[in-house]
Amino acid sequence: MTNPTLKAYPYFIYIILVVVFILYQQSILFDFVLDDEAVITKNNFVKDGIQGIPRLLDSFYWQGYWNDNSGLYRPLSLILFALIWQITPGSALLFHVIQLATYLLAIFLLYRFLLSLLKAYTPFLAFIITFLFAIHPYHVEVVANIKSMDELLAFCFGIAATYILLQEEKLSLKALLFFLLALLSKEGAISFLAIWVLMLFQFKKYSFKQVAYSLWPFAVVGSIWLAWHSYVIHQGPAVVSYTYHDNALLACESWLAQKMTAISMVGNYLLKFFYPVNMAYDYSYPQIPCAGLGDVSFIVSALIIILLLFFAIKWFYSKPIASFGILFFFISFALTSNIFITIGATMADRFMFTPILGLLLSAVFLLFEQTAMLKNFNPAHRVHLLFVVFALLFILFSWKHVQTWKSNQTLFTKHVSLVPNSARVQFNYGTLLMQAGIAGEKDSLPKAIKYLNLAHQLDPKDQGTLINLGTSNYHAGNYRVAADIFNQIINKKPDYGISLNLADTYYKLQVLDSAALLYQQALKQNIWHPNTHNFYGELLFRQQKFVEAEQTFKDGTLKQPTNAELWLNYGAALASQQKFNPAIMAFRKAYETNPKYTQALRFLANAYQSLGDVKLAQEYERLYLSTLQK
Repeated sequence: MTNPTLKAYPYFIYIILVVVFILYQQSILFDFVLDDEAVITKNNFVKDGIQGIPRLLDSFYWQGYWNDNSGLYRPLSLILFALIWQITPGSALLFHVIQLATYLLAIFLLYRFLLSLLKAYTPFLAFIITFLFAIHPYHVEVVANIKSMDELLAFCFGIAATYILLQEEKLSLKALLFFLLALLSKEGAISFLAIWVLMLFQFKKYSFKQVAYSLWPFAVVGSIWLAWHSYVIHQGPAVVSYTYHDNALLACESWLAQKMTAISMVGNYLLKFFYPVNMAYDYSYPQIPCAGLGDVSFIVSALIIILLLFFAIKWFYSKPIASFGILFFFISFALTSNIFITIGATMADRFMFTPILGLLLSAVFLLFEQTAMLKNFNPAHRVHLLFVVFALLFILFSWKHVQTWKSNQTLFTKHVSLVPNSARVQFNYGTLLMQAGIAGEKDSLPKAIKYLNLAHQLDPKDQGTLINLGTSNYHAGNYRVAADIFNQIINKKPDYGISLNLADTYYKLQVLDSAALLYQQALKQNIWHPNTHNFYGELLFRQQKFVEAEQTFKDGTLKQPTNAELWLNYGAALASQQKFNPAIMAFRKAYETNPKYTQALRFLANAYQSLGDVKLAQEYERLYLSTLQK
C-alpha cells in the first residue's frame, strides 16, 4: 500500500508558505522601527540610492549614519535597501514586502534542504521541522524589523550553499558564490564552515582528507572575505569599545561573572524556545542580572549545556541527525552567545533565528524515533497532537508579537511592561511620551517623567536619560526641577548644548543674568537651538538693550530665515529704535513666512502710522481686524 504522506509531501511546502504569509501579511503595512533609522531612513549612503552603492561597498556598517566604527561590515543588505529606496524613497511598504518575500524564500530553501538531509525518513519529518521553524515567535523580530534583512540573507545564502554541498559530489561555483554572499550579509555566516565539516562527516561519511578537499575552496573564500573585511574596518576610524550600555555583561564585576552570566542566558534562550512568552525587542542593562557560581540560573544552564554536548558526542555515529542538530545549535549560536567573545548586545531574539533549526531538528527527530514513525506516517498517533499543540502555541504568540512591531509607538508601548528592568526600554518609552508632550499632548509629559525617572533609577550613569528627563520637566513647567537636572549634567561634563537648555530654563524662571551669560557663551561657540535667538533677544529687549536685541534677532534670521517669530521680533526691536522702514520689511517677511503670525499686520499698521502714512496704516489695520473675524 502506498504511504499517503508520500503523495501529499509535494504540497507540504505550500501549506507552510500559506500559513506563514497569513501570519505575517500584517507586517507589510508596518512602519520603519528601531535601527531602521540607522540603516535606511537616516543613512546617507542608502538614501543616495544606486549612487550610494560604491560607498556602501567600502564602508563599515553604520557609516552612512554615524562615524562610530563597531567593527562590522555587512554591505549586502544595505545595497538592497539602497535599491529599494531608489524605487520608493521614504516608504516602508516595498521594504516590508521584500522582507516577507525573503522570509518565504528562506522557508522554501530550508524545506528543500531538510528533504535532502532526511531523505531516508518520512517527508512529514521535514514538514514538521520546517513548519515549527517558520512560525516560531523567535523569528518575529527578523521578519518585522527591516534592519534584520542581514540575518535573512545570510540564512538564505548559507542554506542554499549547504544544500548544494549535500547534493553534489564535485565543487560547485554556485556554492562558493552563495557562501561569499552569506558572509557579505552577516559575519556570523562564517559558522557554516564548521557546520559543513560536521555534515560531511556525519551524513556523507567523508574522511578527514575528503572533508579538507571539499572545503578548502570555501576556506579560501572565507580568507579573502576576512582580508577585505579587515581592510574596510581598519581604513575607518578606530573601532569603538563596547560599554555596558551596549552589552549588560560588561557591567559585571569580573570576566568570570560575565561568562557565567552568558552561560545562564542559554537557559533563558532554551526556555523561550519551548515557551515563547515575553518576547521583547531589547534585554539590555540591567534586565539580565549578573550571575554567580551559586545562582540557580547558571547551574541549570551549565548542566543543560553539558548534557546536550554529552549526548551530541554519544550520538555522533549512532544518531547522527540528533547529534548534528545539537551541534548545529551550538556552532551557529557560538558567535552571539557572549560565551566566547563579548559582542555589542546582551541578548536578542534574532540571535536564535538560525540556531533553533538545530534544536528543532534534534527534538523532532528524537520524538519520531521514540514513536517508531521515522519511516511511516501514522496520522492517529498522539505525537501529532503534540505537534498541533506547539504549532497553535507558536502561532498564537507570534501573531500577538507581530502586532507590536507596527511602529515605534506600538513597540515601545507594548514592550515596556515585558522587560521592566531594561533601562533602554523605559528610556525609549519615556522619550516617546516626551516627544508627544512637546508636540502638544501635554497629558503625556507626567507619564514621560515617570518612565524617564524609572530609566534613571535603573541606570543612573546614562546622560541621555537625564537630558530627556530635564527636557520633559521643562516642557511640563517644572522649571526648578529641570534647572537642577541640567546643572547636574553640566557639573559632570560641560556641554554648550545643555547650557542652552539651562539658559532657557533660567529664562523661564526669570533668572535673567544667568540666562544671558549662558546664551552669550553658547553663541560665541556658534551653538544654538531653534529658540535661542528669540529667547536671548527677548531677554535683552526686556532689559532695554535694544541694539543688542536687534543684532541677536538679526543673527537669528540669518541662521533661520523661515522662522516667522524671529522676523517679528527683529521688526519690533527695529521699531523700538524708530527704525520704521527696516522694521516694516521685517514685519512683512514675518507675515509672508507664516500668515498665522497676524500680529505682524498690526505692527505694520503701527509702523506706517508712525511714518505718517495713514492710508497704509488703515489698510493694514483692516487686514488685521479681518483676520480676527475668521
